[in-house]
Amino acid sequence: MYSKAKVINTENNIFEVLCLGPVSVLPEYQKNKIGTKLINETIKRARDLKYKGIFLMGNPHYYSRFAFTNAEVFNIQTSEGENANYFMGFELTKNSL
Repeated sequence: MYSKAKVINTENNIFEVLCLGPVSVLPEYQKNKIGTKLINETIKRARDLKYKGIFLMGNPHYYSRFAFTNAEVFNIQTSEGENANYFMGFELTKNSL
């Protein structure tokens, strides 16, 4: 599931991004690459729709395989001004964030 969000930079420019989560596959269907296929397909669709990036709160070990990195790399914090190792972002176009 995705929801829309906005990132506001220091010059008050607003960028529309997507928030992903949660991704869940029933236990009896896990280990069949269903989650991987879902995430890869939705990344493609988000890119086609010209979103700047995708953010999520999730397991860094799992989501790093899709090239999600800590949001701090993009100098992005939560609306409360915080960051954590599980707050991750994915840039859909080079230098878009």
